[in-house]
Amino acid sequence: MKKLVPLKKLKKFVSAIDENFHDFSRQIQRAQNHIKNGKKIAVIGAGPAGLSAAYDLVQDGYAVTIFEKQSEPGGMIRFVIPDFRMDKNDLIEEINVLTKMGVEFRYNTALGKDFTLEQLSKDYDSVVLAIGMWASPTLDIIDKSIPVEKRFDAINFLQKFNAKTLDIIPGS
Repeated sequence: MKKLVPLKKLKKFVSAIDENFHDFSRQIQRAQNHIKNGKKIAVIGAGPAGLSAAYDLVQDGYAVTIFEKQSEPGGMIRFVIPDFRMDKNDLIEEINVLTKMGVEFRYNTALGKDFTLEQLSKDYDSVVLAIGMWASPTLDIIDKSIPVEKRFDAINFLQKFNAKTLDIIPGS
């Protein structure tokens, strides 16, 4: 008789063990002690992909600078996904580990507005684009049927919901 392994429950159990998430001393030490290769990498976007790229690169001796259009890191995890869908208590702690590892963050800097890819390619050895998916798809029927002032796309709705700035007037 075959027995099934409840992978979802197993993952939840393993990810809930605090000791798996609060001791980054080995990673910090690896990044600080790794022989620097003299290469500078620009990462555009401080969401999950950009943070992951920076985490790996800094441990391999690269000097990493992350450029982020928002005032804080975290991308859609921080600004769009509701707290009740994902526990974000340790997000900032994990992001702060990157600073301890030597990653530099530049906030409120947007591609095309504050810098260009051409500029970055002159100043850095490589550029990682990790800009995320900050656009909701639209449907023609919605665009034709509902006035702009009465509709939300999913991302803007969730951003406003998370920021507690959602203003929906009943009956309007």
